[in-house]
Amino acid sequence: MVNIIVVLLLAQGGPAPIGIQLQAQHSAQCLDVSGASAADGAAVVQWACHGHSNQLWRAEPVDGHWMLRSLISGKCLEVPAWSMTLGTAVMQWTCNGGANQHWRFEAVDDFGTYRLIARHSGQCLEVPAWSQQGGAQAGQWMCNGGLNQHWRVIEY
Repeated sequence: MVNIIVVLLLAQGGPAPIGIQLQAQHSAQCLDVSGASAADGAAVVQWACHGHSNQLWRAEPVDGHWMLRSLISGKCLEVPAWSMTLGTAVMQWTCNGGANQHWRFEAVDDFGTYRLIARHSGQCLEVPAWSQQGGAQAGQWMCNGGLNQHWRVIEY
């Protein structure tokens, strides 16, 4: 499990894990590029954790935030079109350095659980309506402390 020390090591240019897995605390499912797609615009959903490369992300530091690059496609987790709208579904897109691809990890506890906050909107990454359904698409929503906005970071 990745803890705050590993995140700090990454921020300081220390040794990086192969990737990280992001597990929704409310459902114990992982952030997943749907269908292991390499396409721009592919949905990012929650799915039963299996550790394959479509569930692994490389965290790359940028201006005090992180770009999350999918290991399956090399594309970044993005809020499309710089949307500020509550409930906008996230997707993967070619990494371009835009603030809509930057995420801040805010520690929720000392056990590797974080809220991921979109830099451009200040909204949290969540699984809508506390869904337990595999395939539920992740999106952004105002940060409210719900467990569907808490992500356990697991190092691979």
